Amino acid sequence: MAVNDHMKEEALDVYLKQGTKAAADHAGVTVRTIARWAADAGMSGPNDEKAMLGHQEAARITQVWGDYREREAMAAGAAAAHLRNQIIEASDDRDAPLLRARAISYGVLIDKAELLSGKATSRVEVWAQTELDAELRRLVEQLETQ
Repeated sequence: MAVNDHMKEEALDVYLKQGTKAAADHAGVTVRTIARWAADAGMSGPNDEKAMLGHQEAARITQVWGDYREREAMAAGAAAAHLRNQIIEASDDRDAPLLRARAISYGVLIDKAELLSGKATSRVEVWAQTELDAELRRLVEQLETQ
């Protein structure tokens, strides 16, 4: 069946109101044909608008997630700093398991802060021991020998 201009106009009207599939069904042509007719007519139908809204929503979600990760990274860093102070203050305690648990928690918080901020959480290179690492090791050994 040949498609005349009137049928094309009707199909494009359906396209604008209901989408590509409905227009193709109405006109008895393929979805690709409707898309070509719409492009030739310079139209953007509901599917194009949905795609645009989808991209905007995806961008918004990406921004919200990035903001959340940034806040959580900062919170993890702050918690790690607080825990570090507790470790230093409690270094005279005789509770080696508690000190060890705090030291492990400190390491986990640092790791999570880096992960949330997009930094690598593992390192291949050799790194120098910090003063805190050396002090923690010394204190744990001291507590274990007492």
